[in-house]
Amino acid sequence: MSDYKHWLSGFEYLGFVPSDSQLTKLLAYKDLLIHWNRTYNLVSRNDQHRVWERHVLDSLSILPHIKGVKVADIGSGAGLPGIPLSIIQHKKSFTLIDRMERKTRFLRHAALSLELENVSVETLNLSDSSTVRCAEAKTIYDTVVARAVSAPNKVWAMARPLLKQGGLLVIQCGLDTEITSQFAGATLIQDVRFTDLNGDPQHRAVVLEKLEGI
Repeated sequence: MSDYKHWLSGFEYLGFVPSDSQLTKLLAYKDLLIHWNRTYNLVSRNDQHRVWERHVLDSLSILPHIKGVKVADIGSGAGLPGIPLSIIQHKKSFTLIDRMERKTRFLRHAALSLELENVSVETLNLSDSSTVRCAEAKTIYDTVVARAVSAPNKVWAMARPLLKQGGLLVIQCGLDTEITSQFAGATLIQDVRFTDLNGDPQHRAVVLEKLEGI
């Protein structure tokens, strides 16, 4: 592994140190993402040289907001944030959901290659109400995560049927994203700002809690 200390240094601001096996899997995922991006367009081409900082570490910044044991990543795309989270929180069950077959094909390949036994993949269009009912019938999640998927109110509409009462939706979005405190059936409990490794503003995480009885 090239420069072990270099890769570990990025975790200092996250407040934890991964095990050797976790770090190995995170680096292998980074390499898979870069390789498959050549033909699958999983992340911006401009990000290929900074996948580790901009995507892997950024995904792990929401670790403290993951509640319970059943987690869904909606609009997972390249597996962000679901795959990095599943590597670190290997005792939790993660379902990665995306509407595009070519992206879920990559997700299944990544889960198999990285031996992520706690990960399952679904090809679902959560904008389709019948599809949502199908997904809802399969399981109810403790936490739903979404990274750069859509406007927060639209993400909430997709996530709401999948969450149990008291469950959390964690939305990773841009610093300038307009956030309303009014989400039908939910309460806004946190709006956290994050910086990158240089201390520069990077993104925010909006955390909603599904209200009891809704």
